[in-house]
Amino acid sequence: MQRGPRTQLLLRLGYEGSAFFGVSPQPGRPTVALALQQRVEASFGMPARALVVASRTDAGVHAVENLATCWFPVELDPAELALKTASLRGERGDGLLDVEAAIVPASVFARGLGSGKIYRYRLEGGHDPALIARLRELELQRPRPPLPPALGRIWQVAPALDPAPMRQAAALLLGEQDFEAFTIKARGQADARRRLDRIEIHELQREGRPHLLIEVQAPSFLRKMVRIVVGTLAEVGVGMRDPAQMPALLASRDRQQTGIAALARGLVLHEILSEHKPFVGRWREPDGLPEP
Repeated sequence: MQRGPRTQLLLRLGYEGSAFFGVSPQPGRPTVALALQQRVEASFGMPARALVVASRTDAGVHAVENLATCWFPVELDPAELALKTASLRGERGDGLLDVEAAIVPASVFARGLGSGKIYRYRLEGGHDPALIARLRELELQRPRPPLPPALGRIWQVAPALDPAPMRQAAALLLGEQDFEAFTIKARGQADARRRLDRIEIHELQREGRPHLLIEVQAPSFLRKMVRIVVGTLAEVGVGMRDPAQMPALLASRDRQQTGIAALARGLVLHEILSEHKPFVGRWREPDGLPEP
């Protein structure tokens, strides 16, 4: 049976996680998938078919680069695509940032495209507990007020953080291991084995204050895995845990034994690794946040 005309698109997008209740559609709530569907429909003049987002980040988690695929039952030439893609870009107050599109073969599917992901987490110690309490109050408000990047993309904690024992602990989490103690088990999840390829802890300065940027790379992650890893490392950094505990925590396979889940606002999906992305450059995090 011969198919009709079809154009498959690969979309790349960034977003402010504080604007959304995660990626997947939820009745009556703003989500990344819904905002992207609406923006694509407005730009192309027709609903996108089979829109799928590669990484389903949690509510409040930001992205520099996520990917999605969809298709239209028409043929688009490159000139027409360039015109319509130009209208996708820019900030429109919907939480999406720098959306762009490229025509790809029909076999390209967002969730099968990447060979790995890089997440970045920012945290700072030595903050006034009153500021921390106020930020928490603002996060719980509905609708949630926007926070400036210098506050809304960082987890602020009161104790000072020592990165040296955090690096010792991080080194013990590398490689292929069972991370059941570092996840909120999802329905149908049969295997918690994952391979952490890299955890780097960068020491930076922001407004005269020590600022840590933790970069984590793996082929795939479990639900809330990065946030629980960072929360556990933070407990090491403030002296609540010995870094040598990491092997025992992994062996326990017990979520109750590991640290708190770091707040969503400090987490950014930085990059989806793939040899097949047709895009050049990407949206950068807002000014005022130091880069490693």
